[in-house]
Parts: sequence; structure tokens; C-alpha cells
Amino acid sequence: MPIRITNAAATYTIMLLALIAGMWMILAFGSTLEAPHDLAGEWELLPEGRGDPEPIAMLLEQSGRYVRMRMGEQRFDLRIEPNGAGGRVEMSGDGASLRCDPSPSRDVYRVTLATPQLEQRRYSGRITKRSYPRTPAANKPQDVEPAPAKSNVGIMGTPPTTHPATHAH
Repeated sequence: MPIRITNAAATYTIMLLALIAGMWMILAFGSTLEAPHDLAGEWELLPEGRGDPEPIAMLLEQSGRYVRMRMGEQRFDLRIEPNGAGGRVEMSGDGASLRCDPSPSRDVYRVTLATPQLEQRRYSGRITKRSYPRTPAANKPQDVEPAPAKSNVGIMGTPPTTHPATHAH
């Protein structure tokens, strides 16, 4: 006796197979993607060399690969360029360019900056305040002491009960 497949069963089977194939494609493609470096926050740029020793304040606001850079009254909308070699982050837009070369410290970069008002200069850049602070990993010790445990004192100084008072004993 041949197996009869109804239209509803065929439709549900095709939809289930399409869902599985779609999820597999999303996972296969998504595993090749990498999130942009998180550079958002308040920066302090210290010029390299013998020039101006006065640090420059810079604010970076980031949404994915789009970055808004503010230095004083100047504002530039930049876009992170793909394929930064060796952890280097390069961005450009609005006639400005910014390149951040990483250092062993995660909050310190060697910054090369060029704007229409400034010629290309190198700075030692440090993120002084992150917009999105990183939470410590679960396998690393935390920097702060844990909160003290609550004392084992019940209402009005009496020891707490171990079972509800409304139930028969």
C-alpha cells in the first residue's frame, strides 16, 4: 500500500526543511564575521615628539563600523575600513583619517590623525573612560571586594525560623 502525503504534511515538511537549511546557512556565514573593535569613549591624545606637550581630548562615539569623532568644536563622521592588519584599526570620512595601532595595554594605542585643520600627526592615545565598560571574565578574579553576607538575625533580633509559622508542626 503506497504512502499518501497530504498537502498539509508536504507543506509542513518543506517549511521545516527550509528552516533547517536557512539556519545552517546563517550559522555558516555568521561564523566568518568578526565584530569591529570597541573604541568608543573619552580619549586623551598626547603628541609624540618635541612639539606641543598639551594633551588633546577626543570623544569617539561608535555604532558598529560607524564612528563619530569629536575634538573640541570639530566633529567628523568616520567609517572603519575593513582588513586592518595586525589589530590595526583604520577609519576615514569627512576629510579626516584616524589610524589606531594597538599596544600591549588594551586601552593604549598609537594614533595617527589627520584632519582638514591639522596635518597628519602621531599621538600616544589612551582611552580614559569607556562608553561601554567591559565586564570581567568569570574565570578571572574581580577587582572589588564582594559585599558582606547578611547577618543571620530574624525580625526584632530573634533567630530566623526554618519553616513557615502557618503550617502545623
